[in-house]
Amino acid sequence: MENFQCRYTITEGDVLGEKLKSIEYEMKFVADHGGGCICKMSSEYYSDQELEFKDEDIEFGKERATEIYKVVETYLLTNPLSYL
Repeated sequence: MENFQCRYTITEGDVLGEKLKSIEYEMKFVADHGGGCICKMSSEYYSDQELEFKDEDIEFGKERATEIYKVVETYLLTNPLSYL
């Protein structure tokens, strides 16, 4: 399996609220020795104002992103021809 990378930016929508200008996400899918892959995700938040994030805000964002990717993973495993 090759390694794959995806980078995208959200510049509008409810997820930004009133304080954020944009959020940049990067996902890397790295081959695992067991035949699967490991997904590494990172995000950068941009704002015109000085912001301080609380630990619970960061944890909530991580949990929400993980939930979304688990739904996508389940769909793709159930429908393998949908992404060919």
